[in-house]
Amino acid sequence: MKHMSVLICTAVAALGVLALSAVEPVKAPLKPKPYPLKKCIVTDEALDKDAHSFIYQGQELKTCCKGCKDDFDAEPAKYLKKLPKADPKAK
Repeated sequence: MKHMSVLICTAVAALGVLALSAVEPVKAPLKPKPYPLKKCIVTDEALDKDAHSFIYQGQELKTCCKGCKDDFDAEPAKYLKKLPKADPKAK
Protein backbone atom coordinates (compact mmCIF):
# COMPACT_ATOMS: atom_id res chain seq x y z
CA MET A 1 0.00 0.00 0.00
CA LYS A 2 2.88 2.35 0.81
CA HIS A 3 4.38 1.76 -2.65
CA MET A 4 1.01 2.53 -4.25
CA SER A 5 0.86 5.92 -2.45
CA VAL A 6 4.38 6.79 -3.63
CA LEU A 7 3.48 5.78 -7.18
CA ILE A 8 0.29 7.89 -7.15
CA CYS A 9 2.12 10.93 -5.71
CA THR A 10 4.85 10.59 -8.34
CA ALA A 11 2.27 10.36 -11.14
CA VAL A 12 0.38 13.41 -9.84
CA ALA A 13 3.61 15.40 -9.58
CA ALA A 14 4.61 14.44 -13.13
CA LEU A 15 1.21 15.50 -14.47
CA GLY A 16 1.55 18.80 -12.63
CA VAL A 17 4.93 19.47 -14.23
CA LEU A 18 3.55 18.63 -17.66
CA ALA A 19 0.54 20.88 -17.13
CA LEU A 20 2.71 23.81 -16.04
CA SER A 21 5.06 23.43 -18.98
CA ALA A 22 2.10 23.62 -21.39
CA VAL A 23 0.88 26.95 -19.99
CA GLU A 24 2.22 30.04 -21.75
CA PRO A 25 3.47 32.84 -19.53
CA VAL A 26 1.10 35.74 -19.08
CA LYS A 27 2.30 38.72 -21.10
CA ALA A 28 1.92 42.23 -19.78
CA PRO A 29 -0.41 44.32 -21.93
CA LEU A 30 1.37 46.59 -24.37
CA LYS A 31 1.45 50.27 -23.55
CA PRO A 32 -0.90 52.11 -25.91
CA LYS A 33 0.45 54.65 -28.39
CA PRO A 34 -0.04 58.16 -26.99
CA TYR A 35 -2.64 60.45 -28.53
CA PRO A 36 -0.75 62.95 -30.74
CA LEU A 37 -3.46 65.59 -31.26
CA LYS A 38 -4.54 68.50 -29.06
CA LYS A 39 -8.11 68.34 -30.34
CA CYS A 40 -11.07 65.95 -30.32
CA ILE A 41 -10.68 63.15 -32.86
CA VAL A 42 -14.37 63.56 -33.81
CA THR A 43 -15.20 67.29 -33.72
CA ASP A 44 -11.71 68.85 -33.94
CA GLU A 45 -12.56 71.00 -30.90
CA ALA A 46 -9.81 71.80 -28.39
CA LEU A 47 -9.55 69.32 -25.55
CA ASP A 48 -10.09 70.58 -22.01
CA LYS A 49 -10.13 69.02 -18.54
CA ASP A 50 -13.36 67.14 -19.35
CA ALA A 51 -11.79 65.29 -22.30
CA HIS A 52 -12.72 61.61 -22.57
CA SER A 53 -9.79 59.24 -23.12
CA PHE A 54 -10.04 55.62 -24.32
CA ILE A 55 -7.94 52.96 -26.04
CA TYR A 56 -8.81 51.63 -29.51
CA GLN A 57 -6.66 48.86 -31.02
CA GLY A 58 -3.58 49.87 -29.02
CA GLN A 59 -3.97 53.60 -29.71
CA GLU A 60 -4.98 56.11 -27.05
CA LEU A 61 -7.70 58.42 -28.38
CA LYS A 62 -9.37 61.48 -26.90
CA THR A 63 -12.72 63.11 -27.50
CA CYS A 64 -14.15 66.29 -26.08
CA CYS A 65 -17.01 64.35 -24.45
CA LYS A 66 -18.38 60.84 -23.99
CA GLY A 67 -21.01 61.49 -26.68
CA CYS A 68 -18.28 61.84 -29.30
CA LYS A 69 -17.04 58.37 -28.43
CA ASP A 70 -20.40 57.00 -29.62
CA ASP A 71 -19.84 58.78 -32.94
CA PHE A 72 -16.33 57.36 -33.11
CA ASP A 73 -17.57 53.83 -32.38
CA ALA A 74 -20.05 54.10 -35.26
CA GLU A 75 -17.35 54.96 -37.84
CA PRO A 76 -13.83 54.48 -36.42
CA ALA A 77 -12.07 54.33 -39.82
CA LYS A 78 -13.42 57.78 -40.70
CA TYR A 79 -11.87 59.35 -37.60
CA LEU A 80 -8.64 57.34 -37.48
CA LYS A 81 -7.67 59.00 -40.78
CA LYS A 82 -7.13 62.18 -38.77
CA LEU A 83 -4.18 60.68 -36.92
CA PRO A 84 -0.80 61.63 -38.37
CA LYS A 85 0.99 58.82 -40.16
CA ALA A 86 4.03 57.41 -38.38
CA ASP A 87 7.29 58.83 -39.65
CA PRO A 88 9.18 55.89 -41.21
CA LYS A 89 12.51 57.55 -40.29
CA ALA A 90 11.57 57.84 -36.59
CA LYS A 91 12.44 54.94 -34.35
